[in-house]
Amino acid sequence: MQRNPIVSIPATARKTGLSAPTVAKSLEHMRRLGMLHEITGRPRHRLFVYDAYLAILNEGTEPIR
Repeated sequence: MQRNPIVSIPATARKTGLSAPTVAKSLEHMRRLGMLHEITGRPRHRLFVYDAYLAILNEGTEPIR
């Protein structure tokens, strides 16, 4: 998740060598724990975001006024 803070089930399955159902259950479990946030709102082709990590990366990037 640190290398790719926005992930999909098929891409994660390919990169890890795990089956898509295993990845789906893992990502859903992390979502229920509050670690991830699902951003598409669809039952298929979902994207998950590691919000806490993106918040750290975005610190100090607010535009100067």
